[in-house]
Amino acid sequence: MREDLQKAVYYLRLGMEGEGNHYLARFLQELGSCWNDPGLPQKPPLPLILPHLQSMVEAQQRGDYLRVADLLEYEIQIHIDP
Repeated sequence: MREDLQKAVYYLRLGMEGEGNHYLARFLQELGSCWNDPGLPQKPPLPLILPHLQSMVEAQQRGDYLRVADLLEYEIQIHIDP
């Protein structure tokens, strides 16, 4: 999950939205899967991540991919990495 997040940030910062969005979708899919896995003891805290996901969607709708990358790297990743 961490690798897909980092790749999404990397490609979005380079202006390669297609690649960045590919890895962003993979990251979000993995994030959703971990919350649905009852056997996973350590889960990212949804209440801390959810507001940033909403901001990320809004930035993406505006075409502000640098803001999306910032949110992933500075607001969401801290809750993913132990």
